[in-house]
Amino acid sequence: MNTYNNSEHNAPDQRTQTEQHLSKADAAFDPIAYMTQPRLLTISLGLTRIRRLMHLLGNPQQQLRFVHIAGTNGKGSTAAYIHSILCSAGYKTGLFTSPYIINFEERIRINDASIPLNGLHDIGLRVRDAALRVQQECNEHPTEFELITAAALLYFAQERCDIVVLEVGLGGRLDSTNVISTPDVAVITRIGLDHMALLGSTCEEIAHEKAGIIKDGGHVVAWNDENASVNKVFQDACRTHHATLIMPSFEQVQCLGITELSVAHKKEAPAPAHDAAPASDPAPASAPTAAPVPEPVPSVPYENVMQRFSYQGEQYKTHLLGSYQPYNAVLAIEAARVLRSRGFTIPQTALHEGIASTRWLGRFDVRSTCNDWRCVVCDGGHNPQGARALAQSLDRAFPHTKCVFVMSVLADKNYEAMIDALLDYACLWVCVTPPSPRALSAHDACACVSRKAHERNATFSVCEARSYDDAITLIQNSTASQGVPVIFFGSLYALKDTYNSLYSSGVLPSTPWGVSKK
Repeated sequence: MNTYNNSEHNAPDQRTQTEQHLSKADAAFDPIAYMTQPRLLTISLGLTRIRRLMHLLGNPQQQLRFVHIAGTNGKGSTAAYIHSILCSAGYKTGLFTSPYIINFEERIRINDASIPLNGLHDIGLRVRDAALRVQQECNEHPTEFELITAAALLYFAQERCDIVVLEVGLGGRLDSTNVISTPDVAVITRIGLDHMALLGSTCEEIAHEKAGIIKDGGHVVAWNDENASVNKVFQDACRTHHATLIMPSFEQVQCLGITELSVAHKKEAPAPAHDAAPASDPAPASAPTAAPVPEPVPSVPYENVMQRFSYQGEQYKTHLLGSYQPYNAVLAIEAARVLRSRGFTIPQTALHEGIASTRWLGRFDVRSTCNDWRCVVCDGGHNPQGARALAQSLDRAFPHTKCVFVMSVLADKNYEAMIDALLDYACLWVCVTPPSPRALSAHDACACVSRKAHERNATFSVCEARSYDDAITLIQNSTASQGVPVIFFGSLYALKDTYNSLYSSGVLPSTPWGVSKK
């Protein structure tokens, strides 16, 4: 029997006026506007509403198999790697991620295709009707994220996915994605300090919330943290739930540099004041700690450049150039090995092809430009750990090079620590207010950067821009930008506007989603 029969929406030939009116209203229904209406944009952790919502929808999640991914940093990249590996192995693979970068539908994908708008419309109607019943029964309407989660799970079940890669929205224990039962494998990426008001004030407390996705008899792949007390949280949770725990040995990871590079630089860039990576190194403690090998500028577009690494003696390539990406890929490799033990056929070629074909916007995304900038880097790092990872990636990709920074950040983030991590790399700093009600204003951001620059006796200029277009104009009119990387960072919510402005201003020859200049 097909649980996901839409026959109730197929009206009979003879309809009453009321039925016809309702049908017209349903036809005009906008699922994205409904699910993202401001009154639902609240964070209200808990599983009561989502469990009832899924029950009313027929519990479609019970028809699916999952890779469930939690963590502070690296969730999206790790999910993208695993999704790509499974697609390369021939499986019909769902992918649920947040937030979206370009359009809403990309949050819900099967293989290479986002959910079609007509499919989202029909599923949105079913979710809306069930959500109204939840509101009547519980006196609370499901939140935006609960509605989107329900829509995704319903879609994946309706399309009969072989497996779904499911990224946690916030935390894990009380996140709406945790409505699923024991997944084939739970993956926990690196833990850091973020969302502390909701998840806890220490890494150990945050790890406890992330460990909430560990379930009885499950299989877990977790980041091998340099903080033993964080690792102990996952070890204890696995012991309690009789789950198998795998923590990769990062000592077996060797970063081999970036391929397809010429030996000549385009231009000589100004030498920076810093001589080494920041003191707080975001690479795992067990990873190789040798000084990064200087990388020359590529003779091919940055979009075609790949990073090489080896794990347990076997070499891999990835288009994701961040210094942390080999370690995220290793989590994906270990998750794929668990899936093999669970009956999935994943040949070694699928591992290599999957990792090599992974693309993920806004994670140290290096792009060639049409002007005299050395390149553009778009990075969604939005917490201190992310900023330190960005600093290490800059050290590895552009050693001894000053950069222009364009920062957009949310006011509820630890933006002072983010600025501290990158201040010594700057030759110009521009602040823009990101498109979010939680935004830190460009004015306040400039004040903070200026104060910290003064404390370090830094001499670079700090500018406030009204928009990303304005920021690009300011940079183009400054001699500081000639021959240096220009780094846009601080918020995933700012990336769409950033890419659009870089394209419309002529800095980028095309958008990342395929629109090119004629």
